[in-house]
Amino acid sequence: MGYNAKICAAPDCGREYSPTRGGQKYCSTACNHRWQQWRGDKVSYSAMMRRVRNARGPASAKTCRDCKDKPAASWIYTGRDPNEVEGTRQQVAYKPRTPRPDGVVSPERRSTTVTFSLDPGYYIPLCRSCTAKRREARKRAKSAA
Repeated sequence: MGYNAKICAAPDCGREYSPTRGGQKYCSTACNHRWQQWRGDKVSYSAMMRRVRNARGPASAKTCRDCKDKPAASWIYTGRDPNEVEGTRQQVAYKPRTPRPDGVVSPERRSTTVTFSLDPGYYIPLCRSCTAKRREARKRAKSAA
């Protein structure tokens, strides 16, 4: 090990490197991007959807699990995980707000509460129409309870 050499902080790396700046923890940009923003179980909804896509591939490459004849459009949570997590999902409303003083109209952002799983195995590929049917059924079940 050379003078001032450090070991990369990425769990699967362990390479030795010479830091070029004081607070550097990773041996390369790749290790930095891969591990610096890893939150483990403290993950947002959008980050979990990226994890599902990375683990299982794009939903568009699969067929719909419900109707079995259309291509899937997205990964949908089944609602069966006993350890599901509740979080917020940022959405952009397509109705623009009133213009700012400089004339720019920005879309309205709103967040909704969503439940999701930290396990990619609890997601299934569905087409748009089957996704809409499932979401409507889930809304009816919540309002009845």
